[in-house]
Amino acid sequence: QFTTSHASGSTSQAANIMEAVEAGSRLLLIDEDKTATNFMIRDKSMRDLVQKEPICPFTDRANELFSEAGVSTILVIGGSGEYLTVANQIYLMDDFRMQDTTQQARQVCARHGIKPNQHPEKAHWENRRKLAGQNFTSYPENSGTERLKVTEQGFLLFGSEQVDLRGLANIATTAQQTALAFILRHWAITNNQAVIDPYKALDELYSLMIKKGIDMVYSSFFTECDRFLDLPRKMEVLFALFRMRWVRFGKQKDDAVNSSLISSQTMVK
Repeated sequence: QFTTSHASGSTSQAANIMEAVEAGSRLLLIDEDKTATNFMIRDKSMRDLVQKEPICPFTDRANELFSEAGVSTILVIGGSGEYLTVANQIYLMDDFRMQDTTQQARQVCARHGIKPNQHPEKAHWENRRKLAGQNFTSYPENSGTERLKVTEQGFLLFGSEQVDLRGLANIATTAQQTALAFILRHWAITNNQAVIDPYKALDELYSLMIKKGIDMVYSSFFTECDRFLDLPRKMEVLFALFRMRWVRFGKQKDDAVNSSLISSQTMVK
């Protein structure tokens, strides 16, 4: 494990997958065009040449991710046959029509002698962390006034944080961005715990919003924030939290979180 605020594409993608699993995702949708090539594939010749490569390609983890963590993957790819031996089902788009070509792909692999790669040691997919309450605040450092704003460029200004929301594709409207900001702010100002279970706390907050309505988190004090709110998924709130640079996380099973905290920005791009 390591921590960096300037991650490469491959480490960013690895972190995003781990965070999606941690947040409860059961399906990953991956487009080849938006991925890091050296994270997605490594052919046999490159494996032979580069012996000390710390990055484990996703080809070696996709099936394990399903068998060990119950997370499926739908991958759109056309540039490499590495996944033909990995996928359980293979579909081909031909003249805008989808065809099941699983058996045909198996025959192609057999004809070309393509075999699955040897799987590495299994990873630990259970990674539910605790959040330290100290730096989870809407008050900037050394300031007595809260800071909360969503910019037109897609950044959330929250306390001392500038959170990049542009990578959260399921935040589709400004009203969702604003609601996400107010949810985080309400969560922060009502928290009285030094160590937070973010999943339990967010479940409780959403249950309360279902009873009282989403307007319970709104505050007219922030005149630069829109008035209309659309409820985002819990997952997007967690992803925004994971992108904060000032907050600290520790292992869920460790009660002494302060002794094992790591930056939330581990490999996130």
